[in-house]
Amino acid sequence: MAAGTRGVFYSSAGYTRQAVEWAGRNGVALFVLGFDGAEPVSQAAHALVLNGSRRTGRRVGFFAEQRRAQVEKRLPDLRNEIDDVSARATLQAATGSTRKRRRAEDALRTLREVRRIVHRIEGLDPTAKGLDRAIRDVQAAVRKARGML
Repeated sequence: MAAGTRGVFYSSAGYTRQAVEWAGRNGVALFVLGFDGAEPVSQAAHALVLNGSRRTGRRVGFFAEQRRAQVEKRLPDLRNEIDDVSARATLQAATGSTRKRRRAEDALRTLREVRRIVHRIEGLDPTAKGLDRAIRDVQAAVRKARGML
């Protein structure tokens, strides 16, 4: 690529993991075309959208705005739920029988991973497609951890 230019690709079918990794290493912006516009996939694409929206004001589609509202509403509740289950698991790990202690330690390991995933989700554009599914998966993992107690 020439100096000062950026590679940009659009796809309606998505990208392989290897393509996204390559784009990340080489600063190429990857977008997926959807019903309500183009969604950024790679870090370079997210940066391009963010920088462009700062300069021109970004028009967000109806569905993207709906996704943003859902994510912003659900994340605080999800963090609170993780904290509550973690507190229960910590108490049980400290005071329970050997069997209960092991189950609580397993739950705490699951919750640590869940916290990492939530932290990654918070770093993404809240209008990105797929976040709703990721949040549902996190909620299922929290329910599983609660069931271990």
